[in-house]
Amino acid sequence: MKNTLFLLIALPASVLSSAQDKLSKSELIGEWKPVQVNMNNGAITYDYRTSKLVIADSMQKTWRSADDSAQTVEFLSIMFDEMGKMTMGFKENDVYVEIKPSGKVKQGTYSFDVKNSLLVTDNGQKQAFTVRKRDAFLILETDLDESKKLELLIQKK
Repeated sequence: MKNTLFLLIALPASVLSSAQDKLSKSELIGEWKPVQVNMNNGAITYDYRTSKLVIADSMQKTWRSADDSAQTVEFLSIMFDEMGKMTMGFKENDVYVEIKPSGKVKQGTYSFDVKNSLLVTDNGQKQAFTVRKRDAFLILETDLDESKKLELLIQKK
């Protein structure tokens, strides 16, 4: 009896929790800006709110010299700075807009599979993302290669 009661309570709670993580297409519509990026499965993290770059010790150990280290950190800082100035927009008519820091606008299309939480953008180059919600943020995750992922936390402007 206790087990049955537990199942009757736990099952709807787990379904509700799962449903809250699902994103509807209407929630995707709007302009978004990067808040945090994680690369190489979290070995490199940049938080735009604090302007903080964190590089895992395991990655730093692969650098050959202090000069190698300084060049890598400078390159990553420039890359993340530019990325943080970018804006992504999703419109109701399946139009995807990417605004670069230079003001250059790349426009394309997107599709969103709500059931599988799969977002595919195409502005000359197709990119597929798995999408999850976390509070007021979206997490876009894509494969960089067979073993490394990019995770982008974005927030509505």
